[in-house]
Amino acid sequence: MTMTTFHSALPIIPANGASGTPVAVQAYYDAGNPKSTGGDVITLSTTAGTLGPVTDQHNGTYTAILTSSGSEAVAVVSGTLNGKPLVNTVSVSFGVAKFTGLLISGLAFKQVFDPDITAYTTYVPNDEDSVKFWPMMDPGHGVTFTKVADGWPYTTTINEETMGTTLLEGANAFQFQTNGSAGEAARIYTVTVTRQESAKLTSLTASRGSLSFQPTVSTASMSPMFGGGNAIDFTPSAASRISIQMKLNGDSYQSVASGTGFTTNLLSGDNVLYIQVNESRKT
Repeated sequence: MTMTTFHSALPIIPANGASGTPVAVQAYYDAGNPKSTGGDVITLSTTAGTLGPVTDQHNGTYTAILTSSGSEAVAVVSGTLNGKPLVNTVSVSFGVAKFTGLLISGLAFKQVFDPDITAYTTYVPNDEDSVKFWPMMDPGHGVTFTKVADGWPYTTTINEETMGTTLLEGANAFQFQTNGSAGEAARIYTVTVTRQESAKLTSLTASRGSLSFQPTVSTASMSPMFGGGNAIDFTPSAASRISIQMKLNGDSYQSVASGTGFTTNLLSGDNVLYIQVNESRKT
């Protein structure tokens, strides 16, 4: 094997597929003295990332740029000098600043947290209208927290809770971008918190007559009807995960699917239609 010294300008670079570091080889004579002229044939290879062409510095040293891959790895660079294997190798780490854990509202995710999985989804019932997160990383790191819908960033210290934020009904997306050391690539984690929709009808129509209905008001009225028989259809609509039951006057409740007509017969005089809506919780 051929005597050389081998070194990298940086021991760790961000694993972002773009950052690089010079790798240098110092050639030696067989007697053990460093060469001061160029002209040797150097080939280099790496176990991770990519190497640029070797440049002869004409002073006994040869350099190439090692560029990181997009994922964590340890690149071991080896080579040959004039066809003979080099004695030494050099190792460069490709680093990523990543979470060691993430809690939501003080409770762990239902899924097992994996630092290399960057997208998570969790659900809360409708009566939970706010959320807090606890991102966890090694000391010396930070994180920028963004509520995607609003676009506002909030920088917090790792291992401390973020600013509390309100939840709208439906999906709420949040992003966490890690802030590591100079040798670590930032990583973005996305958490979607779905707040279940409130248990209410979105619409209610009648096959005849004039029905005054508002989703946020629990009572409605119809104008008097004359003629046309006793039969009438009421059609409720509701968001997903909402169950509906309906009855007229003192009858028993019947389950009714959203968008499906509930057929009943009116009695003479006043009639009262009862509707129960319930939220099916998802955890």
